[in-house]
Amino acid sequence: MLKKVMNRLVLRILITKGNRNLKTLEKNVKNGKQLNRDTLFRILQDNKDTVYGKKHHFADVKTVEDYKKLVPVSSFEDYADDIEKMRDEGAEGLLTSYPIVFYAMSSGSCGRPKDFPVSQEEIDCYANYAATRLFSCAETYHRKKYGKGFPRGRGLNTMVVKSTLTEQGVRKGWISCAAVESQKAFLKYLLTSPEEVLFPTEDCDMKYLQIRYALEERDLVFMVANFMVYLVELMNYAKGNWEMLCKDIEKGTIDPSVQLGEKTRKALEAKLRPNPKRADELRKLAAEGFANPWLPKIWPRLSWIGAVGSNNFSPYTTKMRALAGDKVFIDFMQYGASESLIGCTRQSEEQAFVLIPDSCYYEFIPVEAEDGCEETLDITQLEVGKEYELLRTNKGGMCRYRVTGVVRVMGS
Repeated sequence: MLKKVMNRLVLRILITKGNRNLKTLEKNVKNGKQLNRDTLFRILQDNKDTVYGKKHHFADVKTVEDYKKLVPVSSFEDYADDIEKMRDEGAEGLLTSYPIVFYAMSSGSCGRPKDFPVSQEEIDCYANYAATRLFSCAETYHRKKYGKGFPRGRGLNTMVVKSTLTEQGVRKGWISCAAVESQKAFLKYLLTSPEEVLFPTEDCDMKYLQIRYALEERDLVFMVANFMVYLVELMNYAKGNWEMLCKDIEKGTIDPSVQLGEKTRKALEAKLRPNPKRADELRKLAAEGFANPWLPKIWPRLSWIGAVGSNNFSPYTTKMRALAGDKVFIDFMQYGASESLIGCTRQSEEQAFVLIPDSCYYEFIPVEAEDGCEETLDITQLEVGKEYELLRTNKGGMCRYRVTGVVRVMGS
């Protein structure tokens, strides 16, 4: 009973915060041009006394054109040495004056691994527009479609929060770790996976653990993943290992063949209880076959899915829709990178992302421009239907940072 009460309370908090954050976003988008420029000049003012700020004369920048003349377009290698000094030696005042509370990892396409310094403000941006926004949008969409909010209950989250500490005691991991950790106090009432699965300290078979706990939760309401492909793979894993999963649910065990650290196995097995009723139900459903859509048979209250699933991930979204059926809707979440959150959707089932104007300062180079072109446009100069390379100035010390990747303008 307590878990149900707490689940409702946690969801109410997340939805309420998400509603407030979406209202702020709508207000900011309407004043996007000015707010984006204000964001640039706040970054320049706050960082004019850093080593990088003095080198590139931040104090002398009065206009956007000044900024483009005085500050060069950059790549990660321009910051790599300073970031190493910040991360490994605790050096301050090199790139940014904002306290760095996290280092976001990115493998990069070549060369040394990239660790991006992240400020608390950037983590808050992820929490506001990636986490709470998701629940607000799902509630609004379900209410519009069915006349009431989505059912209350827990969900499957496939994001694994695994971080380490730098020599200076600052956390380091994937940026999604920081966003999920910001909601850590709520998670046991919100998600099916226990803390040992969400925050692993040993190498584990995550597919087994995530789907095992989700299958036992008959009243599962939602699924969340970084990318849609992982959910499709997870459902395939479930089908391929159905009897083992059913046996473990029936007996309250974890099969010896499952890769688990000794400490993790001991902690999880101490909490498990036999659930023959649910195991029997799952076996009967499997005996009927896995004809699509089969997910609602396993989880009758499944209402929505949150995952990045547009563009290159569209084939996996098509597969997931077939598995889930037309009553389960999708939220395509956000468009982000290790160094900053760029955009998010404003409603579920929308596949276009709106730029977050106070996350960082944006510049754009048309893809048809000649190689080596560094002439940039701002957000007011873009044309619908055209594609652009994106540059960002963020609060972690990256200025006019050129990102590999292209965005297409869908509207204004």
